[in-house]
Amino acid sequence: MFTKHKKVTLGCAVLLALIVAMFMTGTLSYPWIMLDRQTQLLTRCIHPTQTFDAAPFGFTISAPQNRCILPHRIFPADTSIQIVPEGYYSVWNEYAKGTIAEASLATFLFEPLTPERNAQTILRTLESGGFLVQASTTEYVTANGFTVIEVRNASGIEAGKLFDWALIDHPNGKTTLSILSLHPEDPTIFHELINQLAVTHNEAQ
Repeated sequence: MFTKHKKVTLGCAVLLALIVAMFMTGTLSYPWIMLDRQTQLLTRCIHPTQTFDAAPFGFTISAPQNRCILPHRIFPADTSIQIVPEGYYSVWNEYAKGTIAEASLATFLFEPLTPERNAQTILRTLESGGFLVQASTTEYVTANGFTVIEVRNASGIEAGKLFDWALIDHPNGKTTLSILSLHPEDPTIFHELINQLAVTHNEAQ
């Protein structure tokens, strides 16, 4: 029979062992990371705002109603942004079952624009990788002045799955943006995201 003192001692020993194990495996920061991410999910996706100013990259993103704009937890150090339906997302579920990845309607990825990495070179990379065999490519200019290379029904590394891409070089010559949609069967939101892209206020100055 455990006394209260023995239970407290055992509990402390287990907690200490857990902390030591997390330290040894480099996971000591995981509880903080998960709490930080859960807070972000609650503040951004329960009652989402429809715009996000990605100022370091010169773009303002606008999402349709009932969709939330979810930057990476350490954005802009990690330059990815997900567009997901409004709602409650659990960090445990996200990490264990990939909820955010499964719910994602589009992914934004910003990169420095260089001669080696821009809309045209990304397109050529997709082509040389054999991802454009059954795809169609169009180029157009949005009402906000962005030249877009749009690739419809590109293949990927998963057999049978198709994707849509939008490749955009910012007019400031500093950033290239790739937008990936996992739902080519309904490109409505994909096109809304492209057409509502704008130059940030700072860039407009």
